[in-house]
Amino acid sequence: MFKNLLNNVIITLVVFVIMWLVSLIPISLEFLNPIQNTFKDFDLTDIVFSRLRDDVPSDKNIVLVNLGKIDRQQMADVLNAVQKQKPKVVGIDAFYRKLKGENGQASAIDSLLADAFKNTKNLVMVSKLEGYNEKKKQYDTITKINDFFGQHTFHAYANLTTTGEGNMQDFLTCRTFVPQTKALGKTEIAFAVKIAQLFNPEKAKKFLARNNVSEYINYKRNIDIQRNNPNKKNQEIGYMVIDHSQILGDEIASDALKDKIVVIGYMGETIFEKSFDDKFYTPLNQNYVGKSTPDMFGVVVHANIISMILAEDYIDEMNDFLNIFLAFVVGVLVVSLFGYFHRYLGYWYDMIVLVTQFLLSLGLFTLAVFMFQNFNLRVNITLALGSVIICGIFVEIYYSVIYKMMERYRKRMANGK
Repeated sequence: MFKNLLNNVIITLVVFVIMWLVSLIPISLEFLNPIQNTFKDFDLTDIVFSRLRDDVPSDKNIVLVNLGKIDRQQMADVLNAVQKQKPKVVGIDAFYRKLKGENGQASAIDSLLADAFKNTKNLVMVSKLEGYNEKKKQYDTITKINDFFGQHTFHAYANLTTTGEGNMQDFLTCRTFVPQTKALGKTEIAFAVKIAQLFNPEKAKKFLARNNVSEYINYKRNIDIQRNNPNKKNQEIGYMVIDHSQILGDEIASDALKDKIVVIGYMGETIFEKSFDDKFYTPLNQNYVGKSTPDMFGVVVHANIISMILAEDYIDEMNDFLNIFLAFVVGVLVVSLFGYFHRYLGYWYDMIVLVTQFLLSLGLFTLAVFMFQNFNLRVNITLALGSVIICGIFVEIYYSVIYKMMERYRKRMANGK
């Protein structure tokens, strides 16, 4: 028994070494590009987000306001109307970098907007981190709104972690974000984290104490407004959404924003018209393989992060050591099973192995989905899946060639004695 176990461990170690060596080889298979483009941004957990999770109740703490393409005077009017209802925190996902007056001086409209900013309690404006310095492990540039507007506001970076190309053919996919990072020698925190911090300092502190370089966003809500139907306004799922025209027209309840988090950002020229500007692919996209159209505005991505922090509903990842240990245990068990098949099944070995590989792969996929669905735990099954797929051929090589050679060598040694 011990001898078989040792053989199985050796075979598994060889398999892992082979997989490691193969991973170092740059392979370019041009004929597979269409398939690669379809699956390159697929993540197994996307199935849970888009298909398996039930609808969740609206987050009553957060109200989203669409700023559309309003000018600065209208923005000041919107902000003044918002502030009258006494929200607890206001975040604005928009830059005001230049002044409108001559020779870079403030105009009368700039002054109106600056006064609106000044009168807004707990106002968070976005900044942008640029020029990451690999040597210093920090950003060298922070782009903020013009100092004329930013004297009485908080600033926090709105950078999101995305994959893909920023053009109309290949939109950006957002699964993660960086909660805090270094810039110009100081620790900066993300826009959504700063808003959550002002709303509930203890929960934000608990989130930052996780000290993860990157966090997966636990997406649960999007906006789904019945557009182009003024008689059915605000029929949204997940978040209350208000258009700038509704605020300017005094069409909202007098206490709709009281003690809330109000996040103002672009969601189309109006909320009743479709728009793909400032929009991302997310795991909530119904087409999780070969995505067709982006599904979430940037301001809604920030809202999901805030909701995750306030609900303390984070996504965890199994650490690398446990992922490797799981893969190795799976490898040893698979090698043991395939070794048994090789010794006793003979002609039927190849067919039974293929069926078993399919069932084991399906089991690993099911395990990963189950752990994420029930425990918000991401299990990386790539290594374990690789061992399942290639163990069959190495077991056959070992017992058909190497093991027989070793047995012949032992017999010659014994006869020689």
